[in-house]
Amino acid sequence: MIDDLITRALAGCERPKDRAALERELEQARLKGFRVPDIDLDRQVITEAQAHAALARLGLALGAGLDPGLDPRLDPRLDPGLGARLDPRLDPGLNPGALFYAVMAAYRRFPPGRGAELYDLDAIEKAADSGAWEEDFPGFARRFLQLSSSEGEGSYFYAVAGGAVFDAGWNDMEELAAGRLPARWASYAAFLHWYYADHA
Repeated sequence: MIDDLITRALAGCERPKDRAALERELEQARLKGFRVPDIDLDRQVITEAQAHAALARLGLALGAGLDPGLDPRLDPRLDPGLGARLDPRLDPGLNPGALFYAVMAAYRRFPPGRGAELYDLDAIEKAADSGAWEEDFPGFARRFLQLSSSEGEGSYFYAVAGGAVFDAGWNDMEELAAGRLPARWASYAAFLHWYYADHA
């Protein structure tokens, strides 16, 4: 599901599976002489288990009984809205949200690529919870997830329904919220392939 280009680009950024694996990772770092700061491990999205919980809080659960990291083929009977959210250029059985979910669950950070630095899942969740766009565009955080900082007069946004990625400047926000701004990338996969093209 996560192809070779994305795997190469994100090598070394894998999440530990759970708290015990994280503790082992931290102990290995200490044994190698690294100073490991005291951090509240329960207040950050570090492990895969924490990532699954954060994705559920964002409304991105993929369906009952499915392993979202391994099974991108969703049964439409489990998700009646699936057909409406497909990228028509993809295999009709593939849910474009499955790749976003799998990448966010498997990787804890994103190395620099082309364009603005990408948020990790912790920052994506904090941006959604901040309500930054809600006053002007009610419901925005349930429809779009901010993938990068807006400090550079714009940001990348992931469309929860459909999986497209938008490159929206400050002047584009009304068009994006109204559904009139065309997506720059039809899918999260296309976005990551553009972003990490130097890893090809």
